Amino acid sequence: MSNLPTFESLDEAAHHLYLAGEVGPILCRVDGSCWLAWQDGRSELVLDEAGDGDGCIAA
Repeated sequence: MSNLPTFESLDEAAHHLYLAGEVGPILCRVDGSCWLAWQDGRSELVLDEAGDGDGCIAA
C-alpha cells in the first residue's frame, strides 16, 4: 500500500496545499478513493475504492 496523504475531505486537501504554499496537484486519498487535488479547489478522481486497492496510479 502506498504512503499517500489521507484527508477527511477534498477541501482539507486544498487547505493543506494552501498552508504549504503549493498550488498542486497533490495525489491523496479521501474516503478510500485516490484523488488529484489542487489548492484552488479543483479535483480529479484517479481511482475509486472499487479499484485494485494496491495504491493509486494516475493515468
